[in-house]
Amino acid sequence: MTLRRRLLHTLLLSFTVSVTSFVVAQAPPQDWPKANQETLDIFSSLIRIDSSNPPGNETKVAKYLQSILEKEGIPSILAGGEPDRLSIIARLKGNGSKKPILIFGHTDVVGVQREHWSQDPFGAKLIDGYIWGRGTIDDKDLVTGALMTLIWLKRSGIQLDRDVIFVAEAGEEGGSPKRTYGISYLIDHNYPDIDAQYCLTEGGSFSSTGDVLKYQSVQLSEKEGRGMKLVSKGTSGHGSMPREDNAIVHLGAAVAKLGAWQPPMELTPVTRLEMEGLAKVASPDVAPYYRDLFDPAKTQAAQDWFRKNDIRTNSTLRTSISPNIIQGGFRSNVIPSEADATLDIRAVPGEDIVKFKAMMEKVIDDPEVQIVTPATWPPETPSSSLDTELYTDIASVTATQFPGVAVIPDMSTGGTDMKGLRAKGMQCYGIGAELPSEDAITHAMHSDNERIKEKSLYDFVKYEYTLVAKIAAH
Repeated sequence: MTLRRRLLHTLLLSFTVSVTSFVVAQAPPQDWPKANQETLDIFSSLIRIDSSNPPGNETKVAKYLQSILEKEGIPSILAGGEPDRLSIIARLKGNGSKKPILIFGHTDVVGVQREHWSQDPFGAKLIDGYIWGRGTIDDKDLVTGALMTLIWLKRSGIQLDRDVIFVAEAGEEGGSPKRTYGISYLIDHNYPDIDAQYCLTEGGSFSSTGDVLKYQSVQLSEKEGRGMKLVSKGTSGHGSMPREDNAIVHLGAAVAKLGAWQPPMELTPVTRLEMEGLAKVASPDVAPYYRDLFDPAKTQAAQDWFRKNDIRTNSTLRTSISPNIIQGGFRSNVIPSEADATLDIRAVPGEDIVKFKAMMEKVIDDPEVQIVTPATWPPETPSSSLDTELYTDIASVTATQFPGVAVIPDMSTGGTDMKGLRAKGMQCYGIGAELPSEDAITHAMHSDNERIKEKSLYDFVKYEYTLVAKIAAH
């Protein structure tokens, strides 16, 4: 299918879909009030297990999940090279007529500063329709959705055309540098246990404003980590006699220049669809800025607006640079001979990083500052396709459960554990629960006071169950 036809095909699915446009396979029926209570009990128990990374201690979560699966008669294995950082793998067997689907989430969470939380970050307290706690939206909601899907499919006795594989893996928040746990360990040592045609995990969400769902983002691709360092060298000396070749002065100027620089916009097939989709669902005062991105006469003004008002979209539009660590000096009265800055560079897929580095050197324009890169970077991973049975089913189930909600392809500015699986050839899609725009800063993932709507948790778990039943039982 040509790119033009693919774009038209996706837009048709995303924006003109209606409940009657699809024949949706009926998931096995549930007593939803009872199912919701079971979901809440398990989800709350997961939140109450402190699996902050570091150190992780994800084995506690894995063993808790294993105890639940054992009661359901679902066999599982624990896998990993570090005893305290084990992942869990379980499988429901199908008839083998289609390749498996992998559904997973990660069991570790980022750490907390308890003094900045208004509630116990590991209390899972339900207040005014919200469940509070670290991991409520990153990522124990995905763990719960995948777990409940596996359990309910098992109980239903539905005949599956493909195996459904459940994984709850350690170490996503920071990865495993030595590949001794988490998804990298599973890829290296347990790949036959998790090999699948499709996978579903975090990366997308349902976006809402004022309790009204606006659209669903489905992650198809991710930026590529291309971190670099700036290194400035000068002459050391006594701090009472300032020098023109002060390494910190040159480094600071270079960092300031890169911080002020806006790299050029580069749209990929996925991000072009994303911007076109957002133009259709954005508020009337914002939508013109999305449309203007494609107008040569207006694009610069639109890009400048996003830079000031929407840092997520601004990063989606281009390769981004964020100076995150500066080091230099050891005494207040000694001019250091060297200083360096660590740059978090997230490259748009397809970016020619050699040419990008040359642009950085031109911006810095200082022979005293060198850009140091690793010997090699991980290979770029492909985007997932729009032209798959699973992506079509995502749009179908969304149209049924959330009528009128557009489905928009998405590129994550950060990274997920789908990257390694896409590199192996899996078609992976990021989904997730509702994220209210009102919570985007004050209660978001990795922030203090992380929380999720109770109703959104139930809606998402029902959504994932329905979706997996449809794709697995065709």
